[in-house]
Amino acid sequence: MRTRLAVLALVLAADSLQAAATSQPASAPIAPVPAPTKFVRIVPISLVWDQGYRTLAHVEAALDEAGAAGADLAVLPEACVDQPAEPIPGPAADAIARKAARHRMNVIGCLREKEGDKTYVTAFLCDRSGKIAGKYRKTHRLPREKDFELGDRLVVLDTDVGAVGLKIGTDQYFPEIDMVYKRRGANLVAWCTSPWPVRDEHTTALSIQGRAADYRLHYAVARYAGRRDYGGYRDAFSWTASWPIGRAQVFDSDGHTLADSGHAGGIAVATVPAGRLASKARAGGLDTKGVYADLTADKDKLPAPFARKADTKRVIRTATIECEGNIDKLLAKLDACGRAGCDVACLWEYVWYHNDDEAVKFRQRNSTWLARIAELAGRHKMYVVIAGELERGFNEAILYGRDGKEIARYTKIIQTTPKESKFYQAGQRVGIFDLDFGRVCLKICADVYAPQIDRVAALHQADLMLFSTQDAGPFTDHTRLRDYGRCLDNGYFLLRAACQTAQTDHRTYVMDPWGMMLAGSQYHCDNEPLIVTLRLDNRPQYHEWPEEMLKAGTYPDPYQRVDEKAKANMYSARPQPVAKGELRAVLLGQRRPELYR
Repeated sequence: MRTRLAVLALVLAADSLQAAATSQPASAPIAPVPAPTKFVRIVPISLVWDQGYRTLAHVEAALDEAGAAGADLAVLPEACVDQPAEPIPGPAADAIARKAARHRMNVIGCLREKEGDKTYVTAFLCDRSGKIAGKYRKTHRLPREKDFELGDRLVVLDTDVGAVGLKIGTDQYFPEIDMVYKRRGANLVAWCTSPWPVRDEHTTALSIQGRAADYRLHYAVARYAGRRDYGGYRDAFSWTASWPIGRAQVFDSDGHTLADSGHAGGIAVATVPAGRLASKARAGGLDTKGVYADLTADKDKLPAPFARKADTKRVIRTATIECEGNIDKLLAKLDACGRAGCDVACLWEYVWYHNDDEAVKFRQRNSTWLARIAELAGRHKMYVVIAGELERGFNEAILYGRDGKEIARYTKIIQTTPKESKFYQAGQRVGIFDLDFGRVCLKICADVYAPQIDRVAALHQADLMLFSTQDAGPFTDHTRLRDYGRCLDNGYFLLRAACQTAQTDHRTYVMDPWGMMLAGSQYHCDNEPLIVTLRLDNRPQYHEWPEEMLKAGTYPDPYQRVDEKAKANMYSARPQPVAKGELRAVLLGQRRPELYR
């Protein structure tokens, strides 16, 4: 008995010690265990772009694969069956709907649709029961797209995974569509597309990732891949931009890649927490009045492009100066920019007072500092912009001309001066100004949370975005994706004057309209100004295949129409699309603002 009691005592003691070791102090809060997260699977599909591969049988096989992967929503590429246009519902659409029912999944298909004597390119939703629950007819096109009519509605469809906005092909060039879809309740946009003349995965992916981060949208991208020996290499994507991109992809609302099929195509399977996509379609559109009314204004109401003269200087030297807290050092750096022949310098967003009392107390000192900056602008015949809490009690940017005189002030739209301040003002217009070399737009820090500013700059065909900023988040990957995408979507060069933070990739930098970084500051050091030569007319072009090639039909792919005798010369022998003008100018002519309201 004593032995048994002794053993029991030892066991109890051991249990007590273990409990003491694993228990939290009595004062520490105990977090509740969350309920299990529900997930949905989004599965875009990349089919093969070639004669004999875009068949209903191949589509059905791909849908079987998506169904076997447990898809809740599968997405097919643009015109996924190569056939004459037919009604929707119709034979091909009905076959796709049957696969949706068989696998109990939602499917977004895309076909050429016939209605009466008109042809459309149409995406349609099949629900889990196989019912065709809605459709969207492509609403935008480029000048080369002449063989179909346009739809007249931007469509967000309700599904059991959430509200989904639909885009087809070159709809992607028009970010207003994405803005409208977000206003109308979508958390997911499905993009069905096919190869363009220039197949550049850099510009395509960064544009989507930037919009995902900007508009808090998920994207499912369904497109086409090439076959072996397709684009110049035996079995890999070609740097010649001739190979169909492949890469069915899913991006989350931070712009991060959740799934990617790779260049060879197939399916991409992304598992997404259901709560991130849950939403209902609603009415909505872009503002027709106020600061951003240009987004919905009729095209003939927008301003003319910058008026160039024969001698207008379009190759300029730019300087971007990151945070410099010592005014004398800042002036020395600005002087160095002038001596280097810079045409324009973009300075940081400074805070020279912290409350109303200090705004008054330091006003004379701060005005003196601004006068010294203006003097350097005049001495070196250089435009200078500086922003922040400078002298008037609210956040603004000041633009000095080559003569050292003040040209204009821009009041920050997303104002960070406290509303309680007696000096508080929020900007009521986008800061766009014409200089002697081109058109510029000014933007400050929290203005980044209004991508409408950048879009208005595009509508005004601004050459250069001058961005003075203390913003550092929400994280630097987001910052770069946002800036890449905005440069691409809006066609401007970017000077971003920032400061250094603990994040090693938070920098001052210069970007071009392709979303490429041309220069960046070094980490944790006293940086010299970033001085970069910009050729303002070197910007993305709109490309088309020659008319005789278009008349020959889709197949074989134009890049494969190589004379047998020229095959030994792998790259230069291939046909190339022809540039037909500046891309941004062409796109502005194809917008449909009546759909954005």
